[in-house]
Amino acid sequence: MKIDDFSEKLKKRMTITDYNILLHFFSFKNYIKNDILTNDGIKLIKKILKSKRPLSQITGRRFFFENWFIVNKKVLIPRFETEVIIENFIEENLNNKIIFDICCGTGCLGISAFLKNKNSNLYLSDISKSAIRCTKKNLKEFKINASVLRGNFFQPFIKKNLKADFVIINPPYILKGDVNVEKNVNKYEPKIALYAKQEGLEFFYKIKKDYKKILKPNGKIYCEFGFKQKEKLEQIFINENIEYYKDYSGNWRWFVLSNLT
Repeated sequence: MKIDDFSEKLKKRMTITDYNILLHFFSFKNYIKNDILTNDGIKLIKKILKSKRPLSQITGRRFFFENWFIVNKKVLIPRFETEVIIENFIEENLNNKIIFDICCGTGCLGISAFLKNKNSNLYLSDISKSAIRCTKKNLKEFKINASVLRGNFFQPFIKKNLKADFVIINPPYILKGDVNVEKNVNKYEPKIALYAKQEGLEFFYKIKKDYKKILKPNGKIYCEFGFKQKEKLEQIFINENIEYYKDYSGNWRWFVLSNLT
């Protein structure tokens, strides 16, 4: 059988973007040979058609930036809109620099940065045991030696008195009850990675309070935020050296906070 035999059903089941990702995944896994689906490919399609879970949770993989990453049901699925942060982050001079990936989830941010400069020193952290396991699997997949710490936000680094040259963070920043959150996201993705207290701003207040404890002088934090949060962030980070940037859809999406003291 060919994938075309299932294309109509698959396109009804998912977005065209996910359909194209699936085709890419089949090529990555060699599930199509001479235009014919392998048995594993047919089994996967049938599993996808029976399930309502996000595609990445069924395949166990997600393409992010330039690579396929292992995912599980208890980590945030990497988003394409986050790739713009990595594209800018790797423009920094990362040679022999210490990088922290905080709230690492799959580890896709830190790993993507490291793969562009293997002379950097990478640390990854998350509070979730499932995220730590997933990150370690991805590090093994890419044959990367890195330090993995488990703990709440900045605390693992503060306890060890560790400081970074560059920090990259995709924290939980959604307000509970936000109507913009898709039903499937709320139902199937880990709420600990999605929602934050204080109107979704909890971790930005923590950054403001403690960022100098984990950042070297002249160090920088690259951080994602919600597209409606810029005005509130400007109030939180007033008098700080911070710049805000938009994603490719024209939404305010991330900032760079510099420690110039």
